[in-house]
Amino acid sequence: MQQEKFTSTYRQVNLNLDHRFSDTVRVYGLAGINQSRLDVDRLQVAIDANDTRDFSIDFRDNPDIPKIGYGIDTTNPALFQYGPPLANGDQRGQLSNFIRRNTITSKTFELNGEWEAAPDFTLQIGGQYRTNKYTARERQLATNTPLALPSGVTLASLTTVTTGIGSNLDGLLQDFVSIDPEKFRDAVGLDNYVYCSLECAKGTYGGVDEKYASGYAMVKFNTANSLPFALRGDAGVRYVHTKLDTYGPITSAAPAGSLYPSRFVISEVGRSYDDWLPSANLALDITPELIARASVARVMSRPAYGQLIPAGSANLVIQTATFSNPFLEPIRANTFDAALEWYFAKGSLISVAYFYKNIESYIQTTSQAVAFQDIGLPLTLLNGTQLRPTDVFTVQRSNNTEGGPLRGFEVNVQLPFTFLPGVLRNFGALGNFTRVRSNINYVISPTLSRTAPLVGLSPETASGTLYYEDDKFSIRSTVNYRAAFLTAVPSGSVDADSTANASSIFVDASASYNLNEHIKLIAEVSNITDETNRLTVDTVRQDPLYTSYFGRTYALAVNFQF
Repeated sequence: MQQEKFTSTYRQVNLNLDHRFSDTVRVYGLAGINQSRLDVDRLQVAIDANDTRDFSIDFRDNPDIPKIGYGIDTTNPALFQYGPPLANGDQRGQLSNFIRRNTITSKTFELNGEWEAAPDFTLQIGGQYRTNKYTARERQLATNTPLALPSGVTLASLTTVTTGIGSNLDGLLQDFVSIDPEKFRDAVGLDNYVYCSLECAKGTYGGVDEKYASGYAMVKFNTANSLPFALRGDAGVRYVHTKLDTYGPITSAAPAGSLYPSRFVISEVGRSYDDWLPSANLALDITPELIARASVARVMSRPAYGQLIPAGSANLVIQTATFSNPFLEPIRANTFDAALEWYFAKGSLISVAYFYKNIESYIQTTSQAVAFQDIGLPLTLLNGTQLRPTDVFTVQRSNNTEGGPLRGFEVNVQLPFTFLPGVLRNFGALGNFTRVRSNINYVISPTLSRTAPLVGLSPETASGTLYYEDDKFSIRSTVNYRAAFLTAVPSGSVDADSTANASSIFVDASASYNLNEHIKLIAEVSNITDETNRLTVDTVRQDPLYTSYFGRTYALAVNFQF
């Protein structure tokens, strides 16, 4: 059973300034503050049935949906246990609970100036100063070892039996006993359990203070009234200085007399870096219906805050260690885009675009086998265990690595059937096809790398929409195709090179009817074909990892306008 309660709160205040000193001089800017806060309370409770020797799982008939034999009556609470582990190590349930609050507070100050130095030629300069403060706080139960149930309390009084699950997936699933979260909280007195963080090395305590100042200069122009051809666009450069102050928890042995064997020691890291980001965008009117576009730019994407918090911990049971990296550099790339657009009729468009990105640096989570004595955590953490300082741990850390090139093209078609007679002129179609190829150098180990497509990027995507629309009634159906794409390289498993998301085709439809100028009826159906989302392991074997069944979604709505 997992019960998760979360609350997301967002607040924002902005002050905008815009003043024209003359027809050619303008100054505008803003000052603003916003805060986003996420509160999460997650409770997980599991009950165990040990020695179910007739358990079976069979993928022979369907590689996505196995036949599962549990070997017991999964609806009978008397066959399950919850309590402390037995002396022989047998588990009798699991318990975990954390309370988390993540907060991001941003303050922005921006001032821009424009001067129209000549007709259709404008100079623009400006600057921005922004601060982002990210804090992550999480407390966990001081012990995850299940305690014995209070006298007189049985699992039968804490559980409920699910209903309807057994009818899913053609009856291959079964209903089962599940902990009732509210009954569990009351029976065991969960509100009286001890929670901790720094003092017991659980949860997290960290943050990032990010400050960046930027300034830019650019020109905007249009030659339609001064030259025989109409060329318009802009060009400029932006300078960005980023300063980071990060702090986070490092697991350390607790001093003598502490209640817990380990604790967090806060590590602090400060650093800064600079970026020059030039860009240019051009559009040429070859004819009134044919437009050529081109753009070049240098771009950067900063690491996620969670990757920057300096933190390190080890799992002594499975001999792994995880470290973040406050010294991560942004992902940086040089980009080029070119497109040709033909507006051959009213509301109609055919466009072809080519794009190229040279990804200079990338961020990967790399793994390395390291003796515990060399990973940077205190040896006293091994006290009371059978582990030795020379025992090898699998250490995972975020690192900057080489990127690689990405190139592709895109075709778009927009075609209202206004050339057809009668009611057929109200039909129309939209279409899109994108093909992308990328080569990223993934670091598998200190001595091994692999070139593979960019994670999360499908080599082909396509969509098509057929619609009908008049003054009263509108209906459309859309088909979206996405080719298979990688989700992780390496996979994290010793016997697989990667994980991937299988290809998918989703079909949606929507319709609306205007009762009058104020009231509209709307109906929508998502995933008409009951498509699934399949995750696989290993490029060659494509073993099933996870399959999500979304089902069809129906929605009815009424839109009122006053």
